[in-house]
Amino acid sequence: MKLHIFFLLILFTPNLATFKHFVLISAPGSGKGTFSQHMVKKYNYAHICPGDILRDEIRRQTDLGKKIQPIVENGDYVDRNVVWKLISDKLKQVLENGKPFLLDGFPREEDSFKFLHDFLQQHNLKEKVCFVQLTIDDEICIERILNRLVCTTCFMVYNTKSAQSNQQNICGNCESSLSKRTADTKEIAIKRLQFFHKRIEPLIELAKDFYTVEKINAHDSLLNLEKAYETLIV
Repeated sequence: MKLHIFFLLILFTPNLATFKHFVLISAPGSGKGTFSQHMVKKYNYAHICPGDILRDEIRRQTDLGKKIQPIVENGDYVDRNVVWKLISDKLKQVLENGKPFLLDGFPREEDSFKFLHDFLQQHNLKEKVCFVQLTIDDEICIERILNRLVCTTCFMVYNTKSAQSNQQNICGNCESSLSKRTADTKEIAIKRLQFFHKRIEPLIELAKDFYTVEKINAHDSLLNLEKAYETLIV
């Protein structure tokens, strides 16, 4: 099926326009960053990413940042109770400001799904949330991860092959320098993909019992996909 026909089907999915908030459950390197950046820039979404929150703690060298730095740099996951508290506080802040949110990279296991589900129910958001999965082959994810550059300040994601900054190694959003994440190695990418398939991907089926789930074929160019993302909220 051609890409434009696929997204026309998404465009006319019944009741899709009723969704306000999005939860991304997709593999590392699948294009979550590009999806999120488009939604933030064009529709003023609040992008909530536990990885970015943790990296900001590390960048500012807070007590928490110093503690978790070796964990993050090794490609491992920070204690879930720490992440849950950070996510809960951020979600409450965004909701108080009256903005729609896009939750990226959370939940990561069944317990965190239950935590999020309880939060959404408590805030009467169950009917206003859509779960989104970007489907793509692991080989492409690994290639994108190995070619990924990230802004050191605003965490804008770039790819040296498909979505370069206007200036080499300079962020087009805040003009800070771009760098490669320490954990963006092939070995760690493979480890994280294995974890995704074993622990995170099954959450998609679990989410179907409570929420609407949309799957997008993300094999095509991220730049082309970015133009089509708006069909999700038309």
